[in-house]
Amino acid sequence: MTNRADANTLMTRAARLWVCLFTLTLACLSSRDAVALTLVANGTTTATVAVGVNHTPIERFAAETIQRHFRALTGQTPPLQVLPDEQLPPDTILVGTPNSHPAIEVANAVGELRLAGLGNEGYHIRLIRSGGSERVLIGANMATGALYGSVAFVEALIRRQTGLSPVDIDVEVSSVNALTLDTLDERSIPFYPIRATLEVEEVDWLGRHRVNVSGAEGVWSGTGNDDGIGAAFQYVLGYEQLQDRERFVRERTISQLQIRTRLLSERGIDSFLFMYLTGEPTNALISARPDLLGPAVLYGGARNGDFYRPFCWSNPDTLSLFADLSREIVRTYPDLSGFHLRAWGDETRACKCPLCGQNDAAGQELLWQIAYTVINAAREVRPDFRLLLSGYDQSWFQDPNFTHLNRLPPGSIVVQKWGGDGEPTIDPLIEPDLLRAVANSGHKLLVLSHDVEEVQPLWMLEGELFQQGVRRYADNPTIRGLGGFTLQGEIGMGLLDKRISAKVNWLPSVDVAAFTTNALSARYGSDAAPHLRDALFGNGRALSDFFTDYGGILTFTGGVSTRLCLPSESLVEPVRRAGDHRYRDDAGRGHGHIRAAPNDRPIRNAVLFDTGDAPRRAYRVARRDRHAVARRRRLHGDVGRLFPFSPRVGESRLGWGNRAGYRSGVCRVERIKSAQRDDPLIVRADRAVFGAHPRFIRPIEAAYSRCGGRRDRRAGSG
Repeated sequence: MTNRADANTLMTRAARLWVCLFTLTLACLSSRDAVALTLVANGTTTATVAVGVNHTPIERFAAETIQRHFRALTGQTPPLQVLPDEQLPPDTILVGTPNSHPAIEVANAVGELRLAGLGNEGYHIRLIRSGGSERVLIGANMATGALYGSVAFVEALIRRQTGLSPVDIDVEVSSVNALTLDTLDERSIPFYPIRATLEVEEVDWLGRHRVNVSGAEGVWSGTGNDDGIGAAFQYVLGYEQLQDRERFVRERTISQLQIRTRLLSERGIDSFLFMYLTGEPTNALISARPDLLGPAVLYGGARNGDFYRPFCWSNPDTLSLFADLSREIVRTYPDLSGFHLRAWGDETRACKCPLCGQNDAAGQELLWQIAYTVINAAREVRPDFRLLLSGYDQSWFQDPNFTHLNRLPPGSIVVQKWGGDGEPTIDPLIEPDLLRAVANSGHKLLVLSHDVEEVQPLWMLEGELFQQGVRRYADNPTIRGLGGFTLQGEIGMGLLDKRISAKVNWLPSVDVAAFTTNALSARYGSDAAPHLRDALFGNGRALSDFFTDYGGILTFTGGVSTRLCLPSESLVEPVRRAGDHRYRDDAGRGHGHIRAAPNDRPIRNAVLFDTGDAPRRAYRVARRDRHAVARRRRLHGDVGRLFPFSPRVGESRLGWGNRAGYRSGVCRVERIKSAQRDDPLIVRADRAVFGAHPRFIRPIEAAYSRCGGRRDRRAGSG
């Protein structure tokens, strides 16, 4: 009986395929003729958006996306229909895959669509004619590709209506009462397989901008006190004795995260729950399980603002607790794709007991074992559970021989910051050795783009810089292992940056200047747009030069400078040959040296020497040095650690090199009360030191003034 039913099903499907084959064959014979699809005429539409009977939630979202944007373009909303296999009415916009509707399967078989080589995310959209009527086929091998094809179809309508190209789906348009599509034949695949965000973005926005990884689900405050695995009990209902949050609060949090991860999955987006390793324990755990904790460590980001007791990494019970919690999280969130585990700087504090070893080799190995414990326990519940690892081979997760890299689960994503610390430059400085190792291990490297953290004023547009940095690697066919870049841009003009970076991640060769002009033109008009673009691009280049030539990170939050770094990196003229290079001040006194490694590209270094009584020091800060970031933090960090020596209160003679030559002068160091602590800051310096460059002097004066100091307006001071 079962065999007979299966045979009938196959015969029925075969008959439907023959109907579609006949229809599509006629389309092939007539598609060479002039084709025009009237979508809207006299304020009405006869178009229909359709999906197959076997459509997935992603395909339905794709069809709904066409509906919403069609209404924004024309004021009309075409109906959404679920088509039986044998039907393909005129004026239909069909979204699907060979598995969801046989028309896509047949179109691929007869060559009307070419799905071979498109992978899981590529698409082919085609306007065809059959029997005097027109249809649009949006086909892909997988549902995610069909979604991206639907986005491309909307963009084609925008290009048709506005005459602008390139555009994205969020270009602002005015509604029209007539719209005709003359021709459409577009086939595309993504350049980078990973197009990620490390912010909590609106789900639909990510889907329509072809982002496929959301790596910051859950809490990510950047402190380690509420976003580490020590506080991850908040994501499950159990562990009552270790919870700081009341049950009804956790129930709401869990429900919201379950819904969000499901919606992300229905838009083809992998979701990763963020957790620092290991972070500050909950207050309840500190009281209930003191046996899991080590001696107190100082940390200004702790909940009490002073210190906390970290987990003892060498305690087997700690590992057992983390493994159990990991399994429970995976069971709680069936649509969660993986964990984003991060270890970084002071947010990761090791136990100081003799067995843990803090951050020496023993401590590093213990942290790796914690990471393995967490991800392996998760994969016991779901074998396809994935790992996104950030902070690899920096102050933590050190791996000089790439031994641990090869032990990570298949398909892991390793994150590296753009440049040294996300500075807005045109070169992400990705280490070739790391790329090769990642490629050989079968994993992918994801670059955390600039503008994700505290690296720019809010009025700096960086899309042009971002594309130049991406193309340094995209245009090199020998590069392997690079998976992609995260979105950049947050608020203000950063929203345009975000759209640009999403477009560049899909197609690095896109004309960013034209894209920016079109986006501005849609809002401000075609006359103003080119001038706005030139001003924004020029400002971005000038600010990038400022950061590159004179160093530093300026971040203003609420009008207060929370981080101020004076010249620190990329300060000295790039060294283009190997060997020692000595620098001297005006009096001919030596100041140390930089040792350049032999390679064919400049190594940008930072050297700043005290020429007074304090011992002279030379520091090498080359991003290609595998553990340079750890040393960079000793050179410049938060307010107060501005130089590679401890500035003394009083006068001190300083000298350093920049592209204008080597200069020296007198700086006065005083103590002022900053927003965070009482720290020494440079408050005056001869303009000879800075080269009297207003791009450097004025921001520093403004930043100092906002910290509570006074600006010295006298000539010769800055």
